[in-house]
Amino acid sequence: MVNAGDLLMRWSNKKIKSTMHRVCPPPTAVEGDFYPSRYSVAFFAGPNPETNIEALPGTWDVEEEKLYPAVNARDFIGGGFKDLYGGERVKNEMGITV
Repeated sequence: MVNAGDLLMRWSNKKIKSTMHRVCPPPTAVEGDFYPSRYSVAFFAGPNPETNIEALPGTWDVEEEKLYPAVNARDFIGGGFKDLYGGERVKNEMGITV
């Protein structure tokens, strides 16, 4: 199984959808039921911070079909962490629009 993230969604022009990240414990065993052990191995990969992130050729026919503007990888990844840790709240409180 591959969990596609927001970066892959941007590169594919939303042909590959980003999935919501969630971790769930296995169900509680009930007497007589058997749940095998479950193992996960996480591997995170990312682009060079100077990489330009935009929809790849073949995912759009004319420029207007691009769903996302081009963005620098450092800004995209850094912006995501800001949003996760209060960035949107702070921007809203300050009246900043993007």
